[in-house]
Amino acid sequence: MNCGKGNVHKRIIHKNKGVTMVELIVTFALLAIFMGAATMCISHAIIFFYDEQQRMSSYTVADGVLSEIKAEIRTMQGSEDGLNGYVKLRNTSDANTGATLEYITSNINDNENAVQIDANGCNDLLINGKDNTLRELTVEGEPTNSANLESGYLTMRYYGRPVEINHVYKKLFEDKIVTGTTAGNVATLVSHIGKKVVWHAQEKLPIDFYQEHKIDLEFKLQPRDEGGVKYVDYVDVIVYVKDADGAETVYQKERRIALQNKVKYKPSTEATMYSDIP
Repeated sequence: MNCGKGNVHKRIIHKNKGVTMVELIVTFALLAIFMGAATMCISHAIIFFYDEQQRMSSYTVADGVLSEIKAEIRTMQGSEDGLNGYVKLRNTSDANTGATLEYITSNINDNENAVQIDANGCNDLLINGKDNTLRELTVEGEPTNSANLESGYLTMRYYGRPVEINHVYKKLFEDKIVTGTTAGNVATLVSHIGKKVVWHAQEKLPIDFYQEHKIDLEFKLQPRDEGGVKYVDYVDVIVYVKDADGAETVYQKERRIALQNKVKYKPSTEATMYSDIP
């Protein structure tokens, strides 16, 4: 009986020989293949998720910028009933397309301020509208006289008409301190003659709204002729949402904004600012 049991134990030991080196290598090789495939699937999923998140955030940026632009320009000042409203393109690539839109604010109690909308930033000097003296700001603990707004974000700049005896200058907005103007006669501004000024400049949306994107803007006008005068009924706005470096466009959106008032069109060659004077 004991001899029979001993043979059974030997047979069990003989069958349970363990894992050979070849089997172990094959197992690890297969495991590496499966892990590599799984890693590729996960990495592709992460990349897809990140791209989709970036795409969705670019939609939000475009919609937000267009919403702000629409709210600002749709009620620009008209050109009838004694009003001097107009709309004009600057930084133009052709007669009807430009990167900057200039117009007159609808609030006529605000001294007919000219407004420029673009994404070019603003380093113009800030000037007090009432007495034409330089405004001083403190940025990161350092005093400055300029707006220092970075490009790639929705920017609005406001220009006022200075009190001026010269009948030509009365019709122009102040974006440049030139000899002979009220601003040029202020002692504190003598060293700044010829530089551009603005009485107010702001980034219309907080930078964190852009979610690591930057933008470019393009405006299009299609003037119509009415009795020998050209008018504009709408403004086409294109927002180019770019990556964090501003190098590549990841999304673009266009919207047509109808104007509430009847607004005259001024070509880019027609003087509206001091800097337009040769």
